[in-house]
This record gives sequence, structure tokens and C-alpha cells, in this order.
Amino acid sequence: MNAALSPAAFFRSVWELAPALLCALAGGALFLLIDLPAPWISGGMIGAMMSAFIRPLPEMPAPLRDLGLLVAGVTMGSSVTPDTLDLMVKGPVSFLILALCIVLTIMLSTLWLSSVHGWSPQDGILAASPGALSSALAIAAARGGDVMGVAVVQTARLFIIVAFLPGLIGLLERKPVIPASAIAEMSWSASFVMIAGGAVCGLLLHRLRLSAPMLLGAALFGATLHGAGLAQGYAPAPLATVGFVLVAVMIATRTRGITWKAVADYAAASAASLMIGVAVSAAFAVLASWLLGIRLGATLLAFAPGGVEAMTLLSMSLAYDPLYVAAHHIARFMSLGVCIPLWFRFTDRFPDKP
Repeated sequence: MNAALSPAAFFRSVWELAPALLCALAGGALFLLIDLPAPWISGGMIGAMMSAFIRPLPEMPAPLRDLGLLVAGVTMGSSVTPDTLDLMVKGPVSFLILALCIVLTIMLSTLWLSSVHGWSPQDGILAASPGALSSALAIAAARGGDVMGVAVVQTARLFIIVAFLPGLIGLLERKPVIPASAIAEMSWSASFVMIAGGAVCGLLLHRLRLSAPMLLGAALFGATLHGAGLAQGYAPAPLATVGFVLVAVMIATRTRGITWKAVADYAAASAASLMIGVAVSAAFAVLASWLLGIRLGATLLAFAPGGVEAMTLLSMSLAYDPLYVAAHHIARFMSLGVCIPLWFRFTDRFPDKP
């Protein structure tokens, strides 16, 4: 919901983004050809990042971004099953485990970044906060923090998780992804109705300032209709692929402004923060899976320190319940968005005395 672009400016932006879109398609097709999990998300993101060698990644125009999120959301909503309600009933305990996971992840990562790499506690907290890239950068800029360091650590963690988590889950569970050819498809007309309804819901969620409103609005609209038996089937495969590729490019464009020198300078800090976040999240995901009887792949995706869009779409691509995963990432995003500013306000009022 940025300011509206003129038609000329929109088409110019799309033209500048064309190398990234083509490379994302090629990357997704390659991952599909060699039978890797979640090909259009993971392969598309890596392909789009490789396009930076052709031309620096431009900003993705808001209409194109929202279209990708809408289509991906429609595909998510259509994957609702009777098991979804059972997962939601287990939600409170799962959310409690997630809260403990978040606190421990931030504490350990901040301690490491401060004691080993000499970061300030403020920058350590912002870099360690999982799935809170946009708010962390805004707070770092407002408080005079190391914006580039926070950006590199957060972005590297997201990209590595998106690239490698699907394969790891495949090795752990050996759970085959349902082929698109075996899934009943909605008609194109029904899909466009879903997109229109999802757009209306997305605009309402945007007014509530929720993260990824178009993705979640379309998912909730589709889930409601599918849950009520008013709609059946998945979005047509070509349409779903377009949505996944656009979201993959959107994720890749988050590297804009990050230089190779910055990546090298912060490589050690990024690797340490990644390993701490992955280890803690994996441990709590195993605990949640064991206590609640939820598939390990679903809890790994729900607890992974990544963004709501990426993790939710990966869950759908891997045939796990996306609403369970999305609920956890939304809860984490909203809780961090409230708690981190309050924490800094508290520490500003009661600073450590020498």
C-alpha cells in the first residue's frame, strides 16, 4: 500500500525487475527438475539473487508484490483440511513454547554478539529478533544503531533458512510433496473470485496494521470458503506458480543496499546468530512436536527464525498446514513489534549505572 504508481512508472519498474523474474523462473524450474522441495520458493529466491550479477536488484513495485501475495494467499487458503481445527486447538500450548523459544534465542544470540563480536546490546537484540527485519531496521535507524549489521545478520538468516530448510525437512521426515497433477483444481473464474475477495480482506487487515495483509487476507478468505464447503480445490498450478515466483523475488529484493563488503565484514556474526537461532528453534520445535503430537516438519517451519511470508508458503509447498505456521509467525512478529520498543523505552528510563 505505497503511493500509487503511474502506468508508465509501473511498467518501467517491471522492466527493471525482468532479469530477476526470469532468473527466478529459471531457478524454480531447475529445482523442480532435480526434484528439490518447495522449488518455486527456494529455487526462485536463489535465482533472483543470482540476477544481481546481471543488474542490481531494484525495488519491487507494490502492485506486483501485492499480486504475488494475493495469489499465494489464495493457494494457502485452499489447503485447509479438517486437521486444521485440531492444530488450532493445540495452539495455546504451542504459542507458549514459541514464546520461550523467542526469549532464549534473543538472549543467547545477543550475549554472543556482544561478548564475542563487540556489538552493543541494542544492536544484538535487533539482529537476534527472528522474523522482525522491517521493524528491527526501523528501530536501529531511529536509535542510531548499526543498521547495516542488523540488516546483514537478519537477511542472511532468512535466505539460508529458505534455501536449506525444505531439504532438511525432506531428509528428516521423507514426506513426499503431493504432486500438483494429483490435486483437484479450482476453475479460473473461481480463482479470480478468491483473489478479489482476498484483496478486500487484505485491505481490511492492512488497516489493522497486520504483517503481510494481502497474503493473510487471501488465506483467511479462502480458508473460510473451503472450511464452509463453499469452495473446493487448489488454485490452478500456473497461477500458483506465478504467486510463488513473485514472492520469491520479493524476498530476494530485501538484499537491496547490502554490499559484498558488508557481507564479508559481518559474516562471522551472521553465521553465529544463524547457528544459535537454528539450534534453539529446532530444539523447541522437537519439544512441541513431541508434546502435542504435531508433525515435526510443521513445528520446524512454525518455530524457524524466518519471515511470515517465506515460512508460510514453504509449509504449503511441503504439504503442511499453512495456517498453523502462519499463526505462529504472526504472533511472533506482533509480540516482538510491541515488546522490543517497550524494552528499549524501559532501558532508556532505567539505564545501567556506572
